[in-house]
Amino acid sequence: NALLETLSGKEVVDDSVRTPQLDSRLAHDHPMRVLLVEDNATNQKLALLTLNQLGYRADVAANGLEAVETATLREYDVILMDMQMPEMDGVTATREIRTLESKEGRSPSQIIAMTANAMESDREQCIEAGMDNFISKPVRVELLQKSLIAAAKARRKEGGPASPAFVDVSPMVDATEAVLEQMALELDRRAVSDLASSFIQDASEYFEKIDACRDTKPQDEIAALAHSLKGALGVFQLTGIMELCVTAQNEAIAGRATEALSLLDNVRADFDRIRFPLEERIRSMRQ
Repeated sequence: NALLETLSGKEVVDDSVRTPQLDSRLAHDHPMRVLLVEDNATNQKLALLTLNQLGYRADVAANGLEAVETATLREYDVILMDMQMPEMDGVTATREIRTLESKEGRSPSQIIAMTANAMESDREQCIEAGMDNFISKPVRVELLQKSLIAAAKARRKEGGPASPAFVDVSPMVDATEAVLEQMALELDRRAVSDLASSFIQDASEYFEKIDACRDTKPQDEIAALAHSLKGALGVFQLTGIMELCVTAQNEAIAGRATEALSLLDNVRADFDRIRFPLEERIRSMRQ
């Protein structure tokens, strides 16, 4: 290339070196619940950052045992599974999750293996354990995007949780930003950004309490949490998600706790999709 540039007097672009293009609307186009299973803290942060930039807010398990426990409480569209971990490795965890899915009649999650050893023997071991895909570490953005798109398509064919129509959050993002700007005109910008951060934290805590209800399914508590979550969302005029909370509350009051929890899963998925742009807005207000 240097010789070509010298001869032609023009800069030659090397097509083999390209900056990976992040699709920030991937989660909007392919909404999914994602579980990241990774024991290394640095790898966790890198994977979460990449997923966030694609619009996904993933739950995290630090080893295979935690992955099985988490998957028992909540159904996921995609599980990004590290292979070598303490407590329980990825292959064993995958087998446990597949047994759980079969026993409960669940649509199987798309389990994508992540390993630093990109050997054919590893690929065969992943397939034998019931995994659906295989990507090597460090994870390349383009390959991760392709794997997530393939997983979303597979889940829709199987009728898993990715298939229901989620609320279109784009209008709510615009409305929420307008509310923040109006508040900033009337109040201190820093105070408004702190209020928005507190809202995100409070909502996250509500979702943790909702997860804690999955075993015993206490109807009154689920109804109360749905009501409280609706109130928090109302501050920032997230009306589309609020309507799901109202429906979930009514389902819980009527004694249909399982249906209420399923609706609240959709609330969480929609909240996760709006959380990233909201956090971006908060950061810009603090600059």
